[in-house]
Parts: sequence; structure tokens; C-alpha cells
Amino acid sequence: MNTALLSALHEIETDKGIPFDTVKEVLEESLLAAYENREGAEEGARVVLDRETGDLKVMKDGEDITPHDFTRIAAQVMRQTFYQRLNEVHNAQLLEEYGNRMGDVVTGIVQQAHRRMTIIDLGRVEAILPASEQVPNERYENGQRLKVYLLDIREPGRGPNLVSAGATRGS
Repeated sequence: MNTALLSALHEIETDKGIPFDTVKEVLEESLLAAYENREGAEEGARVVLDRETGDLKVMKDGEDITPHDFTRIAAQVMRQTFYQRLNEVHNAQLLEEYGNRMGDVVTGIVQQAHRRMTIIDLGRVEAILPASEQVPNERYENGQRLKVYLLDIREPGRGPNLVSAGATRGS
């Protein structure tokens, strides 16, 4: 029984807000990619996670064909694919969530204040407030609550999820 795996998947569900079924599918896809990269892999196989026991099995035509000599390299491929796909799913969720809020005024907390730009924490994403969008002669302090107007969303590469914002007067 592999309850540690199920526990870890539920923790990812809670931390990132990704439904358990989606996390499970990403794990199964990742393991299948690692399995398919190994020598002697059978075509048409699929990976199945037992939701009760947490056991992972490679199945083909109802038969368990799980290899017992899964290499370190295969595990590394699985891990890399898993995190990459998980981040893609998470970023798509954030893009959908904040894409619907374009043109809205939202409240955030100033994380870093500089002359050229200010970074504002909006909860699940960070917004960049460039100098051109800041209220002239107004200074922002770390920890200050600030209302901003969401202007643009940039699909993230690596690093934080960023939204472009403009300050509202008197915020």
C-alpha cells in the first residue's frame, strides 16, 4: 500500500488548487512517458493509479506488465515530465482565472517598491506596476494595500505568474 503517494497527490491538490483527478492524470501520463522511453516497452500500454491503495501499475489488455527494474533515469524523466505538466496545468488555471478579471480593479499588497516598477501580490499571482502606470509623485511602501487596474496578462515561462497593472488614484 502506497498511502504516501496518495497523500502527496492530495497535498498538491490543496497547495496548487488543481483537482485530484487532474493531478492523477498528470502522474499517469508522466509514468507512461518514462515507461515508453525504456527499452522493451510494449505499445498500447497505460499506467493506472489505484485510488484506494496508491499502487501504480503499467497495464496492457488487462494484464499487469509493470517492470521491476525501473531505472534511475526513467524515474528522472518521469519526475521532470510530471512537474512540467503540473506547472502547465497550474498556469492554465491562473490564466483562466485572471483572464476573466481584465479591466477590473483589484486589491493587492505591495511586495517590492522601486522607482521603475512595483511588484504587487494579488494572491495567486504577482502584478507588475511599471513606472509609466504609477500615480506621479506617489510612493508605495512594502506591505501597503493598493488598488490596481488589471491591464494585461503575460503567459509565464519560468518563474512567477505576472499580471500588468495600473494604479488607481487615491489607493
